Amino acid sequence: MYHYTYEITYKTGMKYIGVRSSKIKPELDKYMGSSKHTPKKGVKVILNTFTTRKEAVAHEIYLHNYNDVSNNLNYYNKAKQTSIGFDTTGTKHMTSQETKDKISKSHKGKIFSKEHKENISKSRQGLKPSKESIAKMVAKTTGQTRTEEFKKSRTGTKNQAFRPWYYEKNGITCIVNNLTIRDFAIQEKVKEKMVRTRLNKHNKNKPASKGYFKGITFGLLTLLPNGDFVKDK
Repeated sequence: MYHYTYEITYKTGMKYIGVRSSKIKPELDKYMGSSKHTPKKGVKVILNTFTTRKEAVAHEIYLHNYNDVSNNLNYYNKAKQTSIGFDTTGTKHMTSQETKDKISKSHKGKIFSKEHKENISKSRQGLKPSKESIAKMVAKTTGQTRTEEFKKSRTGTKNQAFRPWYYEKNGITCIVNNLTIRDFAIQEKVKEKMVRTRLNKHNKNKPASKGYFKGITFGLLTLLPNGDFVKDK
């Protein structure tokens, strides 16, 4: 199973950010979202791929909060994804009074954990969580922990020399900023040299004419201050 986050840009100029789990590779997945608020056609870009659904959802949460999608008029998203569901800040419930009463009744008597209550309290007070708290939340969301050795070495994507990159196939662009070339090669079960050859100055931004990556274009990216990526020439 493949898990990834995506962004769709429509002719209206508006966008939609979502998460998807698919049995086929993201660049082959023709899924264009299920939101009833968006047009049927658009240009889909793969933002990141992950090994677990939890990691993909964690990234979607980050993107929704970073872009404030529920209030941002440039996005069709009507709600922000959260670790416990959707935050419908900025939306209005168009429901009957009977439905509202049922919703209210269903929430009465609910018992929240101590941790849940503390999180709610912090969010309402506008407190900024510490680095330690953020690390714990990330570890809990993704199911991963980082060792002190990893933190000190800052290897892989945490290395200052790491550059985001992309690959494009069948008109779908996959932006990669959480996976090294080496890890990608391991994932694809090919030699690392094969991938790096496609990224050298003679081959980057050009589709391969033969071999394992035939028809696939690779290239490096630069992250702009506004959060967008541009292809390196």
